[in-house]
Amino acid sequence: MEFNQHATLIESIINTDFSEAQRAETHLDHAASTICANSVLFKVFQDFQSNLYTNPHSQSPASIRTNKQIQSVRERICNFFGTSIDVYDVVFTLNATHAMKLVGESFPFEEGSEFICLKESAHNSLLGVREFCCEKSGRFGVLDVQDIESNLQMNKQNEQQPTVHHLFAYPAECNSTGKKYPQSWTDHIQSKTTPFLGSESKNGQWHVLLDAAKFASTNTLDLDVHKPDFVSVSFYKIFGYPSGLGALLVRRDTNVLQKRYFSGGTVVVSAGDVRYHELRKSIHERFEDGTIPFMNVIALGVVMDELPKLCGYSDPRSFINFVSSYTGYLNEIMYNKLLNTNHHNGSPVCEIYSYHSGSSIINMNFLRSDGSHLGYSTVTQAAHLHNINLRSGCFCNPGACHKNLKLTAEDQRNHYAQGHVCWDNRDVIAGKPTGSIRISWGWCSTLSDVEKFMNMVHECLVEKNRESIISSGNQEIYLSKLYIYPIKSCAAMEVIGEWPLTEAGPLFDREWTIVDQKGSYLSQKKHPRMSLITPRIDLDAGAMFVSCGQTSIRIDLNEYPQVTGNNYRVCGSKVEGLIYKEDVNSVLSDFLEVTCFLVRKSPLVDRYTRGTKDLINFSNEAQFLMVSRASLDDLNNRLFDEVTESSDWLIERFRPNLVVEGNIAPYSEDLIKQLRIGNVEMSVVDLCNRCTMICVDRETLTVTSEPLRTLMQYRRDGSRVLFGILLSLKTITPQNLRVHDKVIFENK
Repeated sequence: MEFNQHATLIESIINTDFSEAQRAETHLDHAASTICANSVLFKVFQDFQSNLYTNPHSQSPASIRTNKQIQSVRERICNFFGTSIDVYDVVFTLNATHAMKLVGESFPFEEGSEFICLKESAHNSLLGVREFCCEKSGRFGVLDVQDIESNLQMNKQNEQQPTVHHLFAYPAECNSTGKKYPQSWTDHIQSKTTPFLGSESKNGQWHVLLDAAKFASTNTLDLDVHKPDFVSVSFYKIFGYPSGLGALLVRRDTNVLQKRYFSGGTVVVSAGDVRYHELRKSIHERFEDGTIPFMNVIALGVVMDELPKLCGYSDPRSFINFVSSYTGYLNEIMYNKLLNTNHHNGSPVCEIYSYHSGSSIINMNFLRSDGSHLGYSTVTQAAHLHNINLRSGCFCNPGACHKNLKLTAEDQRNHYAQGHVCWDNRDVIAGKPTGSIRISWGWCSTLSDVEKFMNMVHECLVEKNRESIISSGNQEIYLSKLYIYPIKSCAAMEVIGEWPLTEAGPLFDREWTIVDQKGSYLSQKKHPRMSLITPRIDLDAGAMFVSCGQTSIRIDLNEYPQVTGNNYRVCGSKVEGLIYKEDVNSVLSDFLEVTCFLVRKSPLVDRYTRGTKDLINFSNEAQFLMVSRASLDDLNNRLFDEVTESSDWLIERFRPNLVVEGNIAPYSEDLIKQLRIGNVEMSVVDLCNRCTMICVDRETLTVTSEPLRTLMQYRRDGSRVLFGILLSLKTITPQNLRVHDKVIFENK
């Protein structure tokens, strides 16, 4: 079948076989998990409805039927990987990682043994095996490709008899870069008796653990050509279903793994009162502890039949063989498009770390027009707004990550000491990226997936010439709206008239926050119902009234809770706060449907902004946020072909303290150095960087893609998406801000 024919067929399958929700997303993370077609899943459950399957350890008719199906699947797995059940046994595991762990904990490491990994593609699941080796006083090493190949070329048989067992572990294909490694290494390594790491190790018999998790998902494996001792795979990466099922293929003539623990199903006899048991004879019977996920195994057999058939192939091996060529074809198209995409000044939009002909992976980072790195979290955010699934970070592969990003182990330690962990969004530290972006293809990828990704790149990541901003000078501008947000991430309170200022900004602005049981503050991004919590401060009554649906809470402004906590985290920093009692917290917990606590900032502890060291309460970055009506209107016009409502709804999204109107051009606030509102003088701290917080729809309580998606098209500056300006007070004498006060700008 030609590529274009297959692409047309896949488009047809997606249109008829995938749900509307599935079609709405573009999946470019097949290396993590591919997708199974709904009609195939229907066949699985049709089989379950037609047959009774039960625990294979019983001797009932249903159990015998189940065992027969399981044995059939084992045989078909061997055939799928180019071998037979006579050569390999199949041990079912949870996933490929579980298979590798099983080898590590059962391998006879001892003093003088070696465990060797590939330096440039050291996945955590393989690296973890080193702990078993080192615990037994063995030696661990990571070698690069050149060292391995030169060692194998110089390999000479030693007349001394092997006295220990060594293990060499490597991937058939790197999950991070898509680079494939010679499976012929297996033959050379197994013929070795000498160690890799020198005379401190002993001569021994070498065994090979091949991680085929990524390779097998888009390539045919031929285990009768090169015969590693152990092979780990995960089936959801190949077929999309079932998850929670992998396998360890073990060569039957590799009688080296030592079972320590025994369980139900693994022994032929055991005594309850003395230490006596005898393990079962076959490899899978000894190593499959307890009852295997037999329904998943049977489901796998159905999927291996039906998914290839859906795509026009008679067997799964032919299907994967074509998928290998097809994904390589799509990868080449994407690679060339990325390679030929530049910023307005001609500089490349991305740095591609790996492209290998015939691979299904591209690993890269995106660049600004000045050549600096754009953090992967910015790219991920843009992808989310376009309903694109991709992978970012280090992909559990520190070996590839270190090589691509030129990071050292010392860099990793320093990053960790600074608080960076592998799943956070600290994507650039000291100018160096801490991770990268990976896109990967699968059987159901299409040419339209390429176009959708490239559209996102052009809309959000390619820098265009910034539109010139026309300053209006010091023309008549006034403060049209004034807001405070007493409880962080809850609804605004609009001020009618005037409002007092303090050293930390507007009186009571973000003086309260809501935290979870771990002490982290809650936000609308994860708890959209917070937008419905409406605080109202009555200065005359000395109270704040908090409406939560039909329930209202009264908070005395002059009283502070007596319980102090100092482990609350707000925007990455620890903050000391005062916790309210159960009568308050229970109302909030019931309304938000999560256990939470209202916390007031302690008046005894100051909190400062990171840059200017201005006093703030629980604000993120500054004392004030200001937007202009002109900028709001401009964005509103871009969002709708025909504007039918005012831009007031955007005020609710952007959550400013100050809205200014008058004779002002859109975004001319970008040029301001300082300003005066009435008699209150303020300095500009920075432009305001926007996140998905502005996408929370208060009416539907959902997180949408707008307005952030549109802003990314024309208001992106490097890794930031800008709208509004952050301000701090220049003077701290007691003053009030008044709605309709005149505003005077001083430009940079």
